[in-house]
Amino acid sequence: MTDPNEMDPGKAPERWERIVSYGVGTDGRIQAVQDDGFVASNMVHSEAWNDIHHRVSQARAGVEAGTLSPIAYYMELNLLDSRLLARYVGLWHWRVRRHHRADVFARLPEGLLRKYAWVFRLSSVEALRTLPENDPMPSRARPGQAPDTAAPADED
Repeated sequence: MTDPNEMDPGKAPERWERIVSYGVGTDGRIQAVQDDGFVASNMVHSEAWNDIHHRVSQARAGVEAGTLSPIAYYMELNLLDSRLLARYVGLWHWRVRRHHRADVFARLPEGLLRKYAWVFRLSSVEALRTLPENDPMPSRARPGQAPDTAAPADED
């Protein structure tokens, strides 16, 4: 008998073959299917990352249009929500939400901007005031595409 934890490069381990997933059958009803579980998981992760990329690009467009502050962009880029960001900088939630407005951001004191820059791991307040030229989000790979090649930028 082979060790169930030993990996065979050509086949998934036996314990993974016992994963039960649920899918829609040919008759349109939900049924249990034997699956390695990765197909559904990869689809869910792909959709989640597509949503994250969309939110980051919307925030970037808002900053470039002058309606949002860079705080909104860096918050989305770092996968934070305003409540968590408020806890990190030691402010009330409503104040952090207010700082998303470009006109309010322009009047923020240097000390508060330093707190935001520290949370976002930026080197300076000036780095917080400007957006990076290249989007630091990893590019999306299409199914079947090698991970090291970038996806075309014309999507979204």
